[in-house]
Formats: sequence, C-alpha cells, structure tokens
Amino acid sequence: MVALVKSRLGAGVLRDVVLTGARIGGAEACERGIVDEAVPAAEVLPRAMARAATLAQKDRQTYAALKRGIYADLLGALKNAGA
Repeated sequence: MVALVKSRLGAGVLRDVVLTGARIGGAEACERGIVDEAVPAAEVLPRAMARAATLAQKDRQTYAALKRGIYADLLGALKNAGA
C-alpha cells in the first residue's frame, strides 16, 4: 500500500501529508500531478463516462501493455509486498 501512495504522491507531498496530516483537495491534487483532472462533484460521473468512452476506443492489448510498462516498478513492489 505504501508503494501505491508513494507512486502517486511523490516524496515532498508524501512527507507533508504523513508528517502534518495535511489534506489535499481536488484542485491541489491536480496541480501536484496526483490526479489527472479535478471537476465539481456534479460533473464527476459525466466526465468519467466521457473519459471511459475515449479510452474504450483504444486497442486493449496495446493500452494494457503501456500501463504495465508505466507502472512496472509499482506492480513489482506490490507483488513483493504480497509474497
């Protein structure tokens, strides 16, 4: 779990959150690269559906291979943690 958090937050943000208990809102999370996009609550589902529709047009095998490559270190850490 720590590997997942580290992969998304980065050292500086992780330190701030863990040591100070700071909370990060959507806009700040977007600015820091923790999330891809921040939208008002009423727009979450429509925006997620639109993004899913765009991604659904991609070749599944290629997209999956790209994601595995991007997250290889994280996947390895999670597998080792469960071993």
